[in-house]
Amino acid sequence: MQIGLKPGVRAKYFGHDWEAARFDAPLPPEEVFDAIRKVETASPLERHELPEAASVWNEKAFAKKKDLFAVGGFFAVKGKMAEILSGCDLGEGGLVPMPLYKDDLETPWPEPCWFINFGGSKDCFLSAESKNLYLHGPSDRPEEDKFWSFHGSEEHEAIAVAPAALQGADLWIERQLRGQIFMSGKLARAVKAAKVKPTFPLQRVKIAGDA
Repeated sequence: MQIGLKPGVRAKYFGHDWEAARFDAPLPPEEVFDAIRKVETASPLERHELPEAASVWNEKAFAKKKDLFAVGGFFAVKGKMAEILSGCDLGEGGLVPMPLYKDDLETPWPEPCWFINFGGSKDCFLSAESKNLYLHGPSDRPEEDKFWSFHGSEEHEAIAVAPAALQGADLWIERQLRGQIFMSGKLARAVKAAKVKPTFPLQRVKIAGDA
């Protein structure tokens, strides 16, 4: 939420006019909400589901966001963060070039930027081994149909995953856990070593269960 707060950027969605240049941006079109819900389940988006373009209307606010920022509910990267992610396994998604303009809506922004198209999805989350969870919907549903949210905690290893999480994508979302983004040890170490800004409040997960 802090990353998306007052980015100084406005979006243009396919088939729609530019958003107004203001911090209290209007709610996006309904189809954009549908795309955001797809991101929550790590379903890769088509190009037309992401914003068509973006414009920096407040350069001072945008400068504060550093290498990770938000455009209309979608994460975008530049600089060191983009360089690191380009060398990682991002599953079926990846980095999508983002047309970014200055406030005149015509002059290209001097630094390349990309959307993060989350396509890494895993089913390694272990609810029984995790803490501070909230279950969505009835508790009598089959285990594979349950979805959880994490209340949040500064405690390491509050979230548990199976050893299979160590394989595959370096950046992913667990299908049964809402609102959490996972990084491999490789990616986390690279982010720390590069001193990427903003600083990520990374927490270790617990590896539990059978391999």
